[in-house]
Amino acid sequence: MMFINFLLVGTLTTLAELRCSSTLHGKNKTFIFLQNTVYINLFSLFLLRFILQKNHLFLNETYTITFSLKYVLFAMVIGLVFLFMKYQIYHSAHLKECKKPRTKAERNWLIIDSAMFLIGWFLLIGTDWFHHFFGSIAPEQFMFNFTSPVNGAANELLIDVVDTQILLYVTGAVIFLTFLWAPVNVVNKYRTPLPNGRIRKIGGVIAAFLLFISSIYAISTLRLDEVIHSLTSKSSYIEDNYVAPDSVKLTFPKQKRNLVHIYLESMENSYLDSSLGGNSEENLLPDLTALSQEGMHFSQDELFGGPYQTYGSGWTMAAVVNMTAGLPVKIATDSHAYGKKDYFLPGATTMGDILAEADYQQTLLMGSPANFSGMATYYQTHGNTHLVDYQQAKESNRLPEDYYVWWGFEDQKLFSFAKEELTRLAASQEPFALTMQTIDTHFPNGYVSNETPKLYENQYANVIVHSQKQVTEFVRWMQTQPFYKDTTVVLTGDHLSMDKDYFDNIPADYQRSTFNLILNSATPAKTPQRAYAPFDYFPTILASMGVTIPNNRLGLGTDLTSTTPTLIERDGFKKVNLELAKKSKFYNQELVTP
Repeated sequence: MMFINFLLVGTLTTLAELRCSSTLHGKNKTFIFLQNTVYINLFSLFLLRFILQKNHLFLNETYTITFSLKYVLFAMVIGLVFLFMKYQIYHSAHLKECKKPRTKAERNWLIIDSAMFLIGWFLLIGTDWFHHFFGSIAPEQFMFNFTSPVNGAANELLIDVVDTQILLYVTGAVIFLTFLWAPVNVVNKYRTPLPNGRIRKIGGVIAAFLLFISSIYAISTLRLDEVIHSLTSKSSYIEDNYVAPDSVKLTFPKQKRNLVHIYLESMENSYLDSSLGGNSEENLLPDLTALSQEGMHFSQDELFGGPYQTYGSGWTMAAVVNMTAGLPVKIATDSHAYGKKDYFLPGATTMGDILAEADYQQTLLMGSPANFSGMATYYQTHGNTHLVDYQQAKESNRLPEDYYVWWGFEDQKLFSFAKEELTRLAASQEPFALTMQTIDTHFPNGYVSNETPKLYENQYANVIVHSQKQVTEFVRWMQTQPFYKDTTVVLTGDHLSMDKDYFDNIPADYQRSTFNLILNSATPAKTPQRAYAPFDYFPTILASMGVTIPNNRLGLGTDLTSTTPTLIERDGFKKVNLELAKKSKFYNQELVTP
C-alpha cells in the first residue's frame, strides 16, 4: 500500500506536468516520471517526519485508507509547488542547459566528488545516530557489531533508523547530487557568472570539507583511534595469564549441582539509592536488595558494587564470553570469526564445554533471535546447548506466527517459558544448566508492558522496577521447587546500561557497576570485597557449584570465593584494560582461528 501511494503521486504529477508544459515535447517521459516520483515523495516524507513530526512513515501498516488519502493530497500540494519551481527555474531563473558534453576527466571528478560527499554524509549521520543511542561506546563493541550479523535487532530500533537517519541521508544526498550533476549554467542578461564547471568545483570543495570534518567527528566520537591502536600495538598479556581449562583437572562434587544463570539486561547498582552505593534518589531495586540478604555478592567495598567493565565486556555477547570463557571479546582480524560461519572462539574451552563433558543438560532461553551477534553459534558449538529463542518459540507454537514485541518476546513470557523448561529439565534426574537473558531493560527506555507500574515520570525507571520484581518473583518460585536445594542461582547484570539519556546527569566520579548475586552457593566467599573483572565470574560460578579448581584460576579469571588475587588486584585496572586492548597473537591464532 505504501509503494502504491508513492507511485500514484508520481503518476499524477507527471500527467499534470505533461498536460500543462509545452517544453516537454520530445523529452524522456520515463525520466520525468522517475524524477517526479523520487523528488516529490522524498520531500513530502521529509516534511512529514521532521517538520510535522509524523512517525512510522515506512511501515505498510501506517498507510490505512484514511492516511493514504491524506498523504496523496499532501504530496500533490508539494508536487504542484515542485512543478511551479521547475517552471520558474527553466523560464525565469536564467538557467541554460550545457550543450557541450563532459570530458572523461570531468566525469571522473564528478564521481570522486560524489563519493566524498556520500561517505562524509554517511559518517556524519551514522556517527550522530550511534552516539545518540549508545553514548560513548567502546571501540571493540562498535567493530564487533559492525562486522557481526544484525539479525534480531529490535523492530523499534530499525524503524527509527529508516524513519530518521536513512530518510535524512537520502534527502541530503539527492539534493547535493542534483546540484553537482545538473548540466546547467547560471546566466544573466549580460554574461555567465556561474558556469557549470565552477558549480562542480564548489561542490567538490563542499564534499571534501564534509569528508574531512565528518572523519574527525567519527574518529573522536567512536574512538576509532583506539581501534587502530588495538590492531597495531601488541601484547602477550593474555597468553601470559591465560589458564586453559583443559590444562587443569576440574573436579565436580559427587552430587552435581544444577545451575541457573540469569543475565539481567543493563542491570546496574546505580539504580540503588546512595545509602546502598547507588546513584538514584530512591532504591529502584527493592526486591533484589531484599533477595541479596540470602546470598553473596561481590563489591569493591561494603556497599553494593560489582566488576570493572573491562575491555571487551561491554555488551551482551561480550559479557557472556567473559563470564563463560574467562576471555574478552577482542577486535577480530578474521571477518568470519564471530558467528558468521560455524564457529565462535573454537580454541577456547568454555563453561558449556566443561558442563557438557560432565553430562549436564544445557538450555539457553532468550526473548530475541539467538543468531544475533553469534549467540547461537557460540552456545551450540560449545556444549551443544538447546536453544529456546524467539524463532524456536514460534516454531514450537508457544507464540503466534505473527507475534513480535520489542526484540521478539517480552520477559513476562521468558519467565513463563523458563518455568516450563526447568520443570522439564528437573524431571530427567540429570544435572542441568539453564541460562536466561532478560531484555525488557534494554535501551532505549526499556519495554513497557501492561503490568509495568507508573511510579516515576521516567519510563526507564518504571521498567527497571518492574524487571527486578519479575526476576525476584521467578527466584522465589524456584525456591519452592524440589530441585532448588541442589541448584546454584547466579544473577549478573550483563553490562552497564547504554541508555544514554538516563545517565546524562550522573557524576563523573561515580563508579558504575553491574549487579551481581549468587544464591545457594556450595562455597561461601572468604572475602566478598574484591576488585575484579567480568571474566572472574567464570571460575567463581564453577566454584559456587562445588567444582574444585586447582590454584583457583581459569581463563583470565580468579575464583572470587578464594583469597587468590585477581588480575585487577595484582596489576590494577588501568594496566589490565590497556593490555587487553592490544593485539594478541595468541588470542587470534589459538582462540579465534579454527
